[in-house]
Amino acid sequence: SKKDSSFLVYDIKEKKIIFDKERIEDLNDLSSESKKRPTYRPFGIYRDSDDIFIASNSKIGHFDAKTYSYKGLLDNVKCFVNTHQILKHEEKLFICNTANDSLGIYDLNTKQNKYLMLENLELVDDIDYPKDAYEKDKLHFNSILKYQDSLFLLFHKNGDSEILEIGLTDFQFKNRIKDIGNCNHNIVIYKNHLYSISTQTGKLIR
Repeated sequence: SKKDSSFLVYDIKEKKIIFDKERIEDLNDLSSESKKRPTYRPFGIYRDSDDIFIASNSKIGHFDAKTYSYKGLLDNVKCFVNTHQILKHEEKLFICNTANDSLGIYDLNTKQNKYLMLENLELVDDIDYPKDAYEKDKLHFNSILKYQDSLFLLFHKNGDSEILEIGLTDFQFKNRIKDIGNCNHNIVIYKNHLYSISTQTGKLIR
């Protein structure tokens, strides 16, 4: 929420912020202007041993995970206004394309994009840009988690939340978990229990 920062680093043991990365103007997505979201919106984040990836609408930048120096925008990645969570697995970056109900799949080696349409689990090579953050947002797909050989995808349609489990590599349907709350966000799995936040009711669901 800080308009002059890209991300913050918080030390859990020391209980304090130890680094505040300055605003990177590359993440100011002017193509999202007048699309009902701020143009500077660092929102999705993922860290591995080498990089910190930050998504801001249709821009995804990466930073050195140890020095926090900025390394540039990802080449040829196509995402959209109102991007939510992102996840990296091996050489694939998975992107919650909230504005058009799709899972973006970006290959970090080949620089190619594919999209899994969440309504029918159809894999396509390209997808239209939404006119704004709401035009094609019917499911409000906002969170993603990899667990074992599955991807868990969270969305809420008209407030009613559900989680879709699909195969990690073939993207085939495995399971659907319903009645988990209202306007849910985020998924964590710990000791064979799945947790999610029912944002509208203020409850933690297990």
